[in-house]
Parts: sequence; structure tokens; C-alpha cells
Amino acid sequence: MSLVQPDSKTQPQMPAARRVRNAMIGLGSAFFAIISFPVIAAEFSIPVDRNALVFDGQSRGVRPGDIIEIAAGVHGPITFRNIVGSPDRPVVIRNAASGQAVIRRVNPGSDGYVLKLEASQHFVLDGSNIARDKDGYPYGIKVTYASGATSSNKDAPTAFLKTSGSGSSKFNNCTNFVVRSVQVDGGWPTYSSNGTGISTNDHAFTRSAFPTAWQENFVIEYSDVRNVENEGMYVGPNFYKGGIPIRNVVIRYNNVENTGFDGIQMKSPLEGSNLIHHNKLKMVGARTDGDIQGQLSGISLLDGSGKIFNNYVERSGDTAIQHWLGGLPASFGPQSVEIYNNVVVDAGVTGATGSQGINSGHAPTDRNGVETAAVLPKIYHNTIVRPRGWGIVIAKDSSAQSFVEDNVIVDAGDGAIRAPSTVNTSRNRTGSITQMQFVDPDGFDFRLRSASPARNAGGDRFPPEDFDDNKRPKDGRADQGAFEYGSELEPARPAPPIISAIE
Repeated sequence: MSLVQPDSKTQPQMPAARRVRNAMIGLGSAFFAIISFPVIAAEFSIPVDRNALVFDGQSRGVRPGDIIEIAAGVHGPITFRNIVGSPDRPVVIRNAASGQAVIRRVNPGSDGYVLKLEASQHFVLDGSNIARDKDGYPYGIKVTYASGATSSNKDAPTAFLKTSGSGSSKFNNCTNFVVRSVQVDGGWPTYSSNGTGISTNDHAFTRSAFPTAWQENFVIEYSDVRNVENEGMYVGPNFYKGGIPIRNVVIRYNNVENTGFDGIQMKSPLEGSNLIHHNKLKMVGARTDGDIQGQLSGISLLDGSGKIFNNYVERSGDTAIQHWLGGLPASFGPQSVEIYNNVVVDAGVTGATGSQGINSGHAPTDRNGVETAAVLPKIYHNTIVRPRGWGIVIAKDSSAQSFVEDNVIVDAGDGAIRAPSTVNTSRNRTGSITQMQFVDPDGFDFRLRSASPARNAGGDRFPPEDFDDNKRPKDGRADQGAFEYGSELEPARPAPPIISAIE
């Protein structure tokens, strides 16, 4: 599956763009003819209305390639249902170019969703249809707490942005979609309690009822989630509860800040290419009360495999980056995770249950006493600064192919690395911040100076680019840690253009 969308700001804005649809018409039993004829892509407009709205694509006649625009201004809760595009012509739901569309409840309430996408496939929810300098808003779609919320009467939705199915007799959870350039501001702790920022799971569907179903092929990118009491992003189900697993999921180039539980949580990625990369997280896992055991990580990948790279995690409540198998049976085999080019700062500021920089492990048995799958971590070229506990911890019975190499770990509270002797832990640079010769550690710039001992000290196994997407190696051997030394004055390479493609 591939959803590749040009930046809408570079495209001409036509009220009805002509497209061509190919129809296959049977002519007898001997052959088929392909006939092409023009089709007009419809544009639907959602005017400002503070009442709740359900927009049903099936009853409204939405077809592949159509556009649904949300007018600038403040809207009540919106549910998009039965929005069905095609692989080559997804339906685009976007803000009008004239300004930001704000979606919120008028009065505070308990449970429910503010913006919901239901029983929809092959669509793009796109808030990038706005000039970056338009009234100071970089996000054309904003989902937020009730306008009437106060510190004594807080809003409490289950999730601010939710994708789900409709009913439980037929599997129709949202698949093959992109969420782009959307801002979620939950107003926690002042104006809201409860609430996940972006949630993609639907508990109505189980693998026992739909044994071949997947939540699959979706991207969450260039979005901003902040001030929510629960997870910033909750992607996928708990395996032990029998939910529909995920595959081919990408979470990239997002900002996540001030969450009560995990910043980004991905669960049950059992097949395909599952990637968490180039995200920036600050003050995540900030709760200090209630049932917080194991729920305060920066990035958490549970019961599955994937890659976690080029992320910045600053001030997590517990482990900054976690890979954990708690319910996946051993019959699934070792679960591989690659963790590289990440920058981790001040992991475990709350430290109720862990406090490591990076952790990969598993429970010996699941809730029913069944042996769980082993982990196969490959942890390399990360920069880890001031973790309250260990810099890196991996399970004592990790697969023999596991390795921990060429990481930079400084000022770790309990120690740099805890790993079994059977695991390769070569060429990791440890010590103090002063010894490492960072460019500006007080300003949280952990790039390397020319005199850094990590420079040209790496081995032969390294990512082809560094944290800044600069090529490595640059002047001889690869450098240890997340950054490749180039020049102390060299700026970071700009982010690539906005696209959506599962790689």
C-alpha cells in the first residue's frame, strides 16, 4: 500500500478537478474493452456549526478522489463515517485554505470523541492546507477541549481524535489512511482529565471473531499532540485481550509534549514494516498517581517488532524508549527491534517503575502462565544523557543475535549498560558530559565537537545517516552516538518534503 500525497499548498485550488475513471465493460465472453471517460471529483464543504455532526460518506455520495473541506472557524464534534477512497485516489478531508478549523465540544463531558473517523478506508485527514504563516497556525486542523471547560468542570473525552469501525458484526475498522498536520491540545491538567490524544484501536473487534483481519497501512505524521492525561498516541490493541493486530504502520515527524501516560505507544505490530522515527517528545509520562505501572515511557513498542530511530525524547517519566513483550507467546518466535540514532535526555524524572534510557525485555510468562517470545534487540548509535537508572538494559535471555554497539552514554545513575555476557556490547562510549565534548550540553545540543572521543571511534555496523539525516561516515570511520561530526557550525539538514509512503 502506498499513499503518496503532494503538499496541497503547491497544487492549484480548483472547485472541481477533472479526473479520468477507467471502466471495464464486458463485450461478450471473449474479451473486455477499457473505456475512459471524464469524472468530476466532488468537493464537499462542512460549514461552521457548534452542534455535533455526522458526515456519512455513503449517504452523501462520496467517491474515490473526492475532497471534503472543513470551513475555517470553530466546529462542534465531527464524526466522518464510511469515507471510502481507493489506493490510487484516496478521499481527502482537509481544512479550508482560508484558516484553521477548530473542533471542540461546547460543554464539558465524560467519555466520547471530539473528532472521529469511522468505518473508513483509503483516506487522508490533512491539516496542511494552510500557509505556514497564516495567522501563526502551522496546523490547519485543531482538536481541543470543550470551550466551556474550567479548572473545576473539566472536559473528559475518551480520546480527542479516534479511528474505529462501526458495530461488531463486520470488520470495518479504519485502514489505509494518513493523519497529517493535525494538532491535539487536550488542555490537561487545567481544563481536562482523561483523554488520549490520537487513538486508532477498536475494542469491538477481536482476532477470534475475525482471524484474518488487520489494522494496517496507515501513517501518522507532522502532527502535534500535547496536554493529554493519557497516551499521546495509542496505536494498536493489547495482544492479551485478543484485539486485531497491526502491520505496516508509520509514526513520524510528530511533536508530543506533556502527556500523563506514554508519549507514543504502539501495540501488537506482528507483521510488516512498523516504524517510529523522527519524532520529538518532551515531558511525557508525567503522571505520578493512579495506575501508572509501566505506562510512563516516552516511546513504547509492545508485543511485536519494529524500528525506532531518529527520535528525540527529553524528560520521560519512566524509560525513554521501551520494547517489551508481556503477552506474546513464544510460538511467535524472537521479536526483533532496531533502536538507533535516538537522543535520550533525562529519562526517568519521575522514575516510579523504571527510569532507563532504553530497555528491551519480556515477562517470562504471560497472564496465563504461557512462555512469552524472546526479544532480539539491536541497539546502536544512540546518545543517552543523564538517565536516572541504567543507560541501556536488555533481557538476560535475549536472542544470541542481539547487540548493543557504538552508543554514547553519559552520567547514567545506575550504570551504562546491563546486558547478559552472551550479548555483544562493543565500543560503547561512557563517561561524563564534560568528557564527551558535546557542542553545547547546557543548551541540549549533544552534537560532537572535533575533539570528542566519540569521533571516528565507531565500528563497521552503522546507520547510513545520523540523527540530522547527514550521511555517515563523514571523515573516516563512523562516529559513536547519534551524531556524525561534520562541523560545529554546520546546521542540521532540513526535513524532507511532506509525503506519505510506507517504506
